[in-house]
Amino acid sequence: MAKAPTDAIATKKPRVGLYRSWTGNIDEGWTRWILENYGFAPITLRNGDIQAGHLRDRLDAILLPDAGTKQILEGFAPGTISGEYAGGIGDMGVEALRTFVRGGGTLIAFNNASLMAISSLGLAVQNALEGLNDDQFYCSGSLLRVELRDMNQPALWGMPREPIVMFERGPAFETKSGFHGVILASYGRERNPLASGYLLHPERLRGRRR
Repeated sequence: MAKAPTDAIATKKPRVGLYRSWTGNIDEGWTRWILENYGFAPITLRNGDIQAGHLRDRLDAILLPDAGTKQILEGFAPGTISGEYAGGIGDMGVEALRTFVRGGGTLIAFNNASLMAISSLGLAVQNALEGLNDDQFYCSGSLLRVELRDMNQPALWGMPREPIVMFERGPAFETKSGFHGVILASYGRERNPLASGYLLHPERLRGRRR
């Protein structure tokens, strides 16, 4: 185009850190691949890098790939592997992430990694699917439709109103008293969100947060 639109908003590429545990995580590899293909150069964060703190000085956003709470916090048990490869981020790492967020940083937790953030940082949300067995809810890897709330939110710019997302044995959220955040997406209340695959008891997701 000949010139920038008059209502254009200046942006900058965020400095992104990607957590890499010593236990191995396929989701970390795929996430890194996607980021690199879109022109980002994610900085690898090992346990010690997070525990060292001062994260906001060099990062704008930190991504935690899909992993269980114990895997992130504890990693390999001491004595099962040598030296620096044992352990997870631990309490020291959690406190460093808390300081990072309070300092204006953005923490992005994928799928089950969000459960670690909820429990460790005391977030006012809960997993609505917690404790359900496979007869009560099952979705091992399907495509689901979600509804975006406010298209004026910068995080949603360029997205369709009803995008398709992947659900793979993950959580669905409901807010608790004291919640002060912004809900970006939720499952519809009036219809089955299934777009492709298998979903047992879709009513468990209706109105839940993505």
